[in-house]
Amino acid sequence: MPLDGAQVVTSSASSALFEGIADNGTFFLDWIEGPEDELGVALQRLRGALRCNAAWMMHEEGMTLDEIVPIIAEGGFQDPVTARSRLAFLGHNLRAPFVYAYWCGDMAVHEVWSKVPAERRAEFWEYLYGNMHTPTTLKTYWA
Repeated sequence: MPLDGAQVVTSSASSALFEGIADNGTFFLDWIEGPEDELGVALQRLRGALRCNAAWMMHEEGMTLDEIVPIIAEGGFQDPVTARSRLAFLGHNLRAPFVYAYWCGDMAVHEVWSKVPAERRAEFWEYLYGNMHTPTTLKTYWA
């Protein structure tokens, strides 16, 4: 994708849902089979929230990545090398805004998905993939 195309997607109100669809794939495939899977999802969501905090620390509080990494690594139960690699995009002008789309999209799609009865899942997917949405319009107009 050319850089100007990536900018449009980053700035799109629907990009959060693109990310949320991917993050909820294990739920869509019915691959959450027990407590270990639920714990894995909780850990990924914790790390997503921590990346949002890291973005705030970097872009609002002016902290460096070197200062942020130990905080996020400890809070996310990761080694510092892994945490640094997961936070590196926060310094990229085009990619950094996605941090909020990742978190908000996951939460927005899951909030609606968790209320979809099994017999309506095919209808939900058709609605989700067949229409452009924001997190708010998905929640408001899915019935």
